[in-house]
Amino acid sequence: MNNVTLSEFNTDDEKLRVVNRIIDNQNMIEGKLLQLIAKERSVDAYNKKVDK
Repeated sequence: MNNVTLSEFNTDDEKLRVVNRIIDNQNMIEGKLLQLIAKERSVDAYNKKVDK
């Protein structure tokens, strides 16, 4: 994934809200994935469960 800098965007409020929403969604997904991995105690255990 490429890093995005605000200078690449027109800093119009609507576009900033969209970018912030995307970042928030990514953070929520990452947090949920980390919770699921922690529940399985390891990445390998999680991958085995998901691959079934």
